[in-house]
Amino acid sequence: MNDDLQPEQRVSDLLMYIAPYRAPDRLRTDIRCIASSSRQRPRWLALIKEPPMRISNRVAVGSPTFRLAAILALSVALLLAVAGAVTAGASLLPKTPLPAPFGPAANGSLAYSAKGDIYLADADGGNPRANHHG
Repeated sequence: MNDDLQPEQRVSDLLMYIAPYRAPDRLRTDIRCIASSSRQRPRWLALIKEPPMRISNRVAVGSPTFRLAAILALSVALLLAVAGAVTAGASLLPKTPLPAPFGPAANGSLAYSAKGDIYLADADGGNPRANHHG
């Protein structure tokens, strides 16, 4: 089994041996029948064909560069529209009333330590007194 023929040549010879010598009689009729019954593709499909069509160094419709630029522009426009909608919606929300500048808490007593004792004083630092609780 030591043939000089390469495997590719042997496969080619086999296919030539089993292939018909001429086309079947009804082949052309069948092709016409199938082609006439199928619809033509829409024109817009020709605009998105690959590779890109170029007309005198000008990018034509359907090229990847044009599509990328269009997608990018649409994305930016959509992002701006969403940001505008969020801003407009936020301005329509009811405002919650804010408490006084420091909230409901008022200025209270000051606690400090002096001479080993705890003293309390008013908020302005006046009226110091020793804390006797505790």
